[in-house]
Amino acid sequence: MGKVPDFTKVFIVGFLMFFGFYLLIGNFQLGGEGPGYRFIPSTRNQTTVEPEVTAKGDFVGTKEVEDFRHVPLNTKSFVVSYITEEKSFIEIKNFRAESGLFGANEYEKVFSLTEEELNELSSAKLYGEIEDTNLYGRLIIGLNGEKVFSDLVMPGEAFEIPLNKSLFRDKNEFLVTSESSGWRIWAPTVYIIKQLKVESDFMGEVSQSFDFYVSEDEKPINMGRIILNFDEINGEGNLIVRVNGNLVFNNTPTLIQWIEIENCTDITEGKNTVEMVSEKDTEFVVRNAEIIIFWNREAKENLEMTIDLTSSQRDRLPGEIKFKIEKVFGTPTSLVATIEDSDGNKHSVVVEGVLQEGRTVTIDLPKDYTGVGKNKIIFSVTGSGGYTITDFRVSV
Repeated sequence: MGKVPDFTKVFIVGFLMFFGFYLLIGNFQLGGEGPGYRFIPSTRNQTTVEPEVTAKGDFVGTKEVEDFRHVPLNTKSFVVSYITEEKSFIEIKNFRAESGLFGANEYEKVFSLTEEELNELSSAKLYGEIEDTNLYGRLIIGLNGEKVFSDLVMPGEAFEIPLNKSLFRDKNEFLVTSESSGWRIWAPTVYIIKQLKVESDFMGEVSQSFDFYVSEDEKPINMGRIILNFDEINGEGNLIVRVNGNLVFNNTPTLIQWIEIENCTDITEGKNTVEMVSEKDTEFVVRNAEIIIFWNREAKENLEMTIDLTSSQRDRLPGEIKFKIEKVFGTPTSLVATIEDSDGNKHSVVVEGVLQEGRTVTIDLPKDYTGVGKNKIIFSVTGSGGYTITDFRVSV
C-alpha cells in the first residue's frame, strides 16, 4: 500500500477540527427531537415545606380536656441502695515478723481514707492467724501510734478484735512487729503470720436523680404519676422518692409501683427533679422509671397552620398534606381542614375515615386551592371532644 500524501493528511485533520468546532458553537445535534435541541427527560422533585407547628403538636377541640404526657426518666436499669459494703485496708499472707538483739523484720504500710469514707465508716476489725512462733515475746500490732494488739499467740491460733473507728484518719500508719526476745540473745522473737487483715464496713448510699422538663403550655399541672418497674428488691427498708425536694413516697414498693403526686404546685415550668434514696441495708434494682404529667387544654375552635409557597413550589402542585392524630379526646364526630389561599379564598375538605390515635392522615393539596405566598390550613372539629395533631408536613 502506497504512502498517504501529506496534503491528504492535512485535509483530514482540518476537516475533523472544523466538524468539532461546528458542533461546539453551532448548536448542531445529531438525532434528537429538533434542530439545535436535545430534550432530556426530567423527574418530578418532591420538596417538603415545613409549616409553623409546635414540637408536641397542637390541640383543636370543642371543650376543655385533660391531656397527659409520658416522660421516661431512665435509659437503662439503675440501682438505689443503702447497704453495708466491706473493704479490706490490710491483707498480709505468709509474713515473718521478728525482733531481737541483732535486728527486726517489721511490716509497715500507709493507707488513706477519703472524707466520705471516714463519714461512712461504721465498724472495723483486725483478724489474724499464726502459723508458727517460738513464743519468745508478744505479737504487736499498731495503728497510728496506738497499740491495738499486744499478746502471746499460740501456733495455729486465730484471733479477731474490733477496732474503734475513731482510730482512723485520712492518712493511716499500720505496723506489725514482735516484742524483742530480750535476754535470749541467741534468737529473736519470731511470728510466722499465715494471714492478717484489717477490714471495715461502710454504710454506702447510692441515690439516683433524674430531671424532666415542663413547658409553658403544660402549666398548671393537675396531677403527676411516677411508675417504677423493679427487677429486684433486696431487703426490707423503704424507698424514699422526692420531687423537687418534696416527699412523695416513703414505703416498701411492689415490683410495679405507682406513685401518685396529688400536690403538684411545686412542679414548675422548666427543669424539675425526681430523687430516689433507700433506707439502710436495702437495694432496689429499677428496670424502668417514668413520670406522667396531667394538665388541662382549653377548648380551641380552630387550629391554624401556615404554608408559605414560592412560585416554583406552587407550579409543582398538586401535592399532599400529611399529619398524625396523636391523641383523641372525648367523642369528636368529624375533622374538617379548610385550605385558605393567599387571596383569602377558602376550600373545605372533610377528613375521611376513623381517626384513631397514631393514624397518619393524608389529604390532597390541589394547585387551585393555593396561591403564591402565605396559605393557611385551618382545622376545626364537630362533636364533643378534640384531637392533638402532630408531624404536620406538606409535599409539593
